[in-house]
Amino acid sequence: MNLDTFVILLPPFIVLLGSILTLLSSMFLSGRLLILIIFLIFMAAILSSIINMTTQVTNLFFHDTYLHSSFGSILEIFFSISGLIVIAFSYFAYNLRDQKLLFGDYAALTMAVLGSAMILIHSVDLILVFVALETIAICQYILVSLPRTETAATSSIKYLLNGAIATAIFAFGLVFLWGATASTNIIEIGSIVSELEGGSVSIILFSIIFMTAGIAFKMGLMPFHSWLPDVYYRGPFNIIAFLSVVSKGTAFIFFGFFGFLIVNKNINDLSTWWSILVSFFAIASMTLGNVAALQSDNVKKILAFSSIAHAGYFAIGIIAVLLGNNIGLSAIGLYLVAYGFGNLLVFFISALNSQHENNFELRSFSGLFYKNKLLGILLTIGLLSLTGIPPFAGFIGKFYLFYSVFHVDYWWTWIIIIFAVSNTVISAGYYFRWIKVIFSNDLDQTTISLPSDSAPYINFILICLAIFIVLIGVFPDIIVSHAADMFSKLGSIVS
Repeated sequence: MNLDTFVILLPPFIVLLGSILTLLSSMFLSGRLLILIIFLIFMAAILSSIINMTTQVTNLFFHDTYLHSSFGSILEIFFSISGLIVIAFSYFAYNLRDQKLLFGDYAALTMAVLGSAMILIHSVDLILVFVALETIAICQYILVSLPRTETAATSSIKYLLNGAIATAIFAFGLVFLWGATASTNIIEIGSIVSELEGGSVSIILFSIIFMTAGIAFKMGLMPFHSWLPDVYYRGPFNIIAFLSVVSKGTAFIFFGFFGFLIVNKNINDLSTWWSILVSFFAIASMTLGNVAALQSDNVKKILAFSSIAHAGYFAIGIIAVLLGNNIGLSAIGLYLVAYGFGNLLVFFISALNSQHENNFELRSFSGLFYKNKLLGILLTIGLLSLTGIPPFAGFIGKFYLFYSVFHVDYWWTWIIIIFAVSNTVISAGYYFRWIKVIFSNDLDQTTISLPSDSAPYINFILICLAIFIVLIGVFPDIIVSHAADMFSKLGSIVS
């Protein structure tokens, strides 16, 4: 292993080794010192990702199983920032001891998920993909059950059982695909598929349907969404906030990249039927999620069903990729960052508002602006971004998704756009209702008080999330340009 390949692997290795270090040091160090160590670990990972992004070219490594690109480095930075924010917020804002959460175990598992996600977004071999996906899944099952309460145990068992079935279905598809192509390298499989015709394409489509169904579970797409509302409603809120971003994000990034390498702009019966299948999932998820959220008055249920709806929006980018428009994968990456920061901001403030009485009813946010103006304004920013209102990141993310499928000349893409725009209007109903409650003039409520010794840290975390939302909304090229650079250089590699 030369120096270049070692540096390329540094970000995930730093986070994974940091996970072990965190777990071991948590037995001897205080919480504040442990947070400092975690901060240094993530800063080292971010610095190494920046170095890779600026010095390393797009290329394949480790016998063509690992694809390094500046786009992947951008996503590594996003995962590192998200992980650091979630761990820091959980430490400063939650009474983890009352929730029966051991901070060292929680932080170590969170970092293990992030390290595996960093490997997954670079993987171009199905064996490496499967190992990374299952490492993420196993850690997530444990994270949901960490509070060791009856409700957490119930949600984690349901999550585990559904996840096991989804893994089996995905593995069946993977085995069939290997049997049809005699390869686990996704680039080689794409080259083989482009030369197939007739019945041979049917075999590939059969295996891909299995893989799509398996990964759709992790995406939260309808009709594979049944686990999601229950886990959101019963699981620990800080952990669910993390899973809603990382689990969904890695699944969509991988599947978009998988579709890009398999299709490689060779539009045929496989890509057409595959895109129609994903279109059905997207339309059903957007419609079901938004309609169900519109009828709910519980914040946990609103966020659960809106997560299903946002999975439908993500799927639009995959449809564009399958129909030959590479902008779709750029749009998925941009929307992941926009949705991730917006979702974390909404989750965190919802937790702060509700953790004292454990009341997540929408009316508990009545007059939030008058109880705590900063929280009221920041929550409004997060909700407006999730709705898709300019100049926030959610707007530009949705715009790129809709634009990516708009430029694909198939009649059903117009149906997707109509449903996507209509569902955005529907989502405005429950997001704006939430904002209306925030600014309702209810002065009888007591002021929300943050822990006195942690309030500056909590406010700093929330303000940073709001700043990220605005910056990405104004400067989306930070992400899109690196994706375009990857595509331009990947063309020569794939060919």
